Amino acid sequence: MKTAIALASLAAFTTSVQAQYFGLTAIHSGSPIHFLPVNAAGGILRLGGISAHYCPETVQHEGACPNTVVTNFLGGNGGLSMGALVPGGQVDGQAYVDPKCGAVKYTEPHSAFIPAGAVTDGFSFSQGSSFGILSWGEGFTACNDTGDGTWSVYAFMPNVTLPDAPHCLGFDAVATNGSIRDALTAEKTRAVR
Repeated sequence: MKTAIALASLAAFTTSVQAQYFGLTAIHSGSPIHFLPVNAAGGILRLGGISAHYCPETVQHEGACPNTVVTNFLGGNGGLSMGALVPGGQVDGQAYVDPKCGAVKYTEPHSAFIPAGAVTDGFSFSQGSSFGILSWGEGFTACNDTGDGTWSVYAFMPNVTLPDAPHCLGFDAVATNGSIRDALTAEKTRAVR
């Protein structure tokens, strides 16, 4: 009996820990950003493209770096961080909003440096029955300003003018696990055909 209770408690604990990590997908129906994943690359969050991952050399030598092309996140109740999958990976990967331009950026591996005036506590996560929503005050927008086909993610901030504003689109950031993200990708593929 004690073993069954212990196993049930462990399963509940594992589920609650796993529920903290999530991927993000942009939702803006009928637009080029609809169903694009939110990825971390080059110090900024982007829609589309491939996620840039940091994996420590010791873990690389052991061949234990995760084989993934998406960014996982953690938190959303005030702050937002990168979800590190290996010890020492993306240490202090805290997301913040750049006060000069509104870009949603993140700290570099092994650095906790955040520019003066940057905002780290405006993120809000709400969980629904099938998926969650990551919110930010007045919302998120994505601008096609990278030159590489990805879209930079910005948070609306007072007194900040977004770059290339005519080429920006607002979006909802839907929190997904792998199976939901796969279903969204399949739906986008069907819509394109």
